[in-house]
Amino acid sequence: MLIDQWLGLYLSIITLYSLYILIPAAFRFKSLMLSLFSISALSFFVSSIIVIFELEGREWANLSSIIFTLCGLFAFIRDSKPIFARFPTYFSFLPLISFVFYPIIMNSQVIENLVIATYQGGAIIVGLLIASLHQIKNKSRFLLFIGMVLFLISYLVFWFINGYESISRLMVGVSIIITSLGLIQTFNKNFK
Repeated sequence: MLIDQWLGLYLSIITLYSLYILIPAAFRFKSLMLSLFSISALSFFVSSIIVIFELEGREWANLSSIIFTLCGLFAFIRDSKPIFARFPTYFSFLPLISFVFYPIIMNSQVIENLVIATYQGGAIIVGLLIASLHQIKNKSRFLLFIGMVLFLISYLVFWFINGYESISRLMVGVSIIITSLGLIQTFNKNFK
């Protein structure tokens, strides 16, 4: 097995653990936000399986993972607001429109990488801002913040430092676990 396949196996095991944490909580609390993050984790799991078995369709699995993460962040923002200030629920699904336009840019590797990097960076920045807000409001919740900082570091290593993609993926695995635990912790204390 090549290093990419071993890293895919590592990420798939970690993502299964994340799904083990997120899916029961999504059903228990009937939360749109946790459901969308669970779908994102499931898409990431499919992407890891595609890497292990060297199948086609990794781009679509990665895109759906990022898009459902953005949808989950929109739902997180919506749930964080008071009831009178919330935007309609269907606005949380606005990033899904990217599925319509993605085939147009799919044949150009440069534009595709630029769009994926922009989506990833935007999701990480928004997640970091949300985690910072929750950290300031409630001093005891640092798991979500630490997970988002690790995501930011792994993003910077992957896109801006050549030759360290393996280290970046290892950090993504750790940040998936920490962020999943942080989401459950934040949800248990804020959104019951």
